[in-house]
Amino acid sequence: MDEICNILKEYNASDTDNIIDLFKEYSASTKDKTQVHSRLKKIKCTKLMAFDANGLYASAMSDLDSEYPRAESGRPFLLEENKEFVKLFNEQKFRPRTAILKVWFEYPKNMFFQPIPAKDKITFTNKEGKKEIGTKIRFRNGFCSDVLSSVDIQEIVKAGGRIIRILDGIVYEENFKTPPYRDYILILRDLRNKYKREGNIKDITTSRHLWSEATLKANYDSHVKSYEKVNDSQYIVEINEEEKEFIPPKSTRLTPSHLGSFVLSHSKKIMNNFIRVIDGSYKPEIYYTDTDSLYISSSNWDKLNEAGLVSENDYCKGKNDYGDGGIIFGLYKVKYNIILTSDGVLKEKKTFKGYSKDKISVEDYIR
Repeated sequence: MDEICNILKEYNASDTDNIIDLFKEYSASTKDKTQVHSRLKKIKCTKLMAFDANGLYASAMSDLDSEYPRAESGRPFLLEENKEFVKLFNEQKFRPRTAILKVWFEYPKNMFFQPIPAKDKITFTNKEGKKEIGTKIRFRNGFCSDVLSSVDIQEIVKAGGRIIRILDGIVYEENFKTPPYRDYILILRDLRNKYKREGNIKDITTSRHLWSEATLKANYDSHVKSYEKVNDSQYIVEINEEEKEFIPPKSTRLTPSHLGSFVLSHSKKIMNNFIRVIDGSYKPEIYYTDTDSLYISSSNWDKLNEAGLVSENDYCKGKNDYGDGGIIFGLYKVKYNIILTSDGVLKEKKTFKGYSKDKISVEDYIR
């Protein structure tokens, strides 16, 4: 960073050491930057990359390695099954069976990043000055207890954790033969790729909808151009948007809660595939993370690539959100990043979510 700052200070004829101020002066300057880019290109430094999963939820909903239970096959967990199930989980042999269970589990003491956080009950004082009991989410090691899907439980063991006991829950006797949303996801993916190839990018959800059978029956009229059954209870419906704007009823629920839980679990499983390759559970390799991305050292690129987990478009894989460049400076409360590309060019990328634009901006925060 010092070397980069010195180059910018020389170019700007500035005395400041603040990288944000130096970058702003550099960006605003109209002087030729060819020599600066040449010098920056030669700098050998480790950068952060934002390794983003490609369509994380779409990946989880279409991956053939994702199991989804049939709700009608559910039954209560039996206490006499505890020993057998604990053994199967700890040997990583429970899948492809499915269940949602309340479990006791334990993380090893040397773990750096846990696949599932601990939910601890704490007593705190509310704003009225009264004592309350609430839940605090912590990434910590040792004993934990939670209600988890069988996919999450297996991920705990994969990361080096141990299942101690199963207390209660639901066991499913039958899964869907293929993920129930797979056909729908693949149709949308193919349409998106088609529009990209033809240079006709548009919102493909404006005229095609995923409806339940009840919604189709209630809204079927001359505005429905076509419909295609994708599973036992759902249809992809195309309507004439120019003639009728369809507003789905608020009560329509297309994703049963147990399937939603497994979508989230399989999404976490995909992210854990990336984390295991870089040994992120035991080494401080992850600097920041959100649902579908990991901010990690660019030195991990080769490991991910050799594991077959890098692709610009393929599901269940990921890419560097900054192309062949990387972050040299970042503020993660607002996601303000300064990027250095392989050509020696400095750029900025900023995201400031959760605030009204007419009230506050990134500049208000970083100045």
